[in-house]
Amino acid sequence: MAKWIGRELKLKLLRMKTDEAREAAIIQDLEHLVLQPSSRDLRPCIDCKSPCSCSASTCCTCDCTHECPLAPAMLSTDPENYPIESGIVPLVFSLCSLRECQPYWSCEGHQFPNGDIKIPQVWFYSRSWVYPKLISEYLVDLKRIKKICNHWHVRLTFAEGLLVGGFSIEPDLKAIGEISLSTMQYDAKIIAEDLAKNLKRKASSYLKRL
Repeated sequence: MAKWIGRELKLKLLRMKTDEAREAAIIQDLEHLVLQPSSRDLRPCIDCKSPCSCSASTCCTCDCTHECPLAPAMLSTDPENYPIESGIVPLVFSLCSLRECQPYWSCEGHQFPNGDIKIPQVWFYSRSWVYPKLISEYLVDLKRIKKICNHWHVRLTFAEGLLVGGFSIEPDLKAIGEISLSTMQYDAKIIAEDLAKNLKRKASSYLKRL
């Protein structure tokens, strides 16, 4: 609904009604995310059996960071031919740490000889729309407090079937003036730093309100 007041157009947004069953499902999704183990509690690379440096345990997480030399291969579904590119490993690692947003394609970004740029991005699955929404809010927060240089967003992309959705974390080129690969690659690393912790904090905040 819209109404003209003087020379300004005022918009009145109608709230969508949520039934009890749908609200219960949302609460369950939020609770599920909050209860997921962190990368310090459980290895994000599910098949990793590498002995840790402190005790040679194959379960200990003392070496579990995106800087692990095994991460590019362990995070990939085809480690021999397509290990994760170093510039996007931190973001892929952070998404894997959420347990609920499994990455399935990524690119660290590239600039071609003709000047064209392939933007950094990570595609991920989500069984719930709640998780992409939390990520989107996190990206807006980072830009608002000027921790990242460019506007980023979550975009709906391809995924087979209806049980999960496919989404992409990527720079919003429509909102970016001068496109710079180096600043977008810098942003990707900043986004990765506290993604899991901040999403759980946001989920907890929503649970208190609900």
